[in-house]
Amino acid sequence: MHLHTVLRTALVDLSTKCGRLDMAWKVFEDAIELFSKMQRENLKLDGITFVGVLNACSISRMVDEGLAILDSMNKDWEME
Repeated sequence: MHLHTVLRTALVDLSTKCGRLDMAWKVFEDAIELFSKMQRENLKLDGITFVGVLNACSISRMVDEGLAILDSMNKDWEME
């Protein structure tokens, strides 16, 4: 999982530097979708997973989604 996070981050960085914001946006959407799938399958989520998905929400200005994930992090996963 950590290697995928590094690769996705590098892809977003490269995409934005090349002016391909559409490609960067797709990577963000994929990150949110992957996070949701991990939750549905009851996989153990750690702090790095939450930091990655919250960062994706922040950069893509998905404030409502980020707040919902932060709320879930506190209530469902007992993380602060």
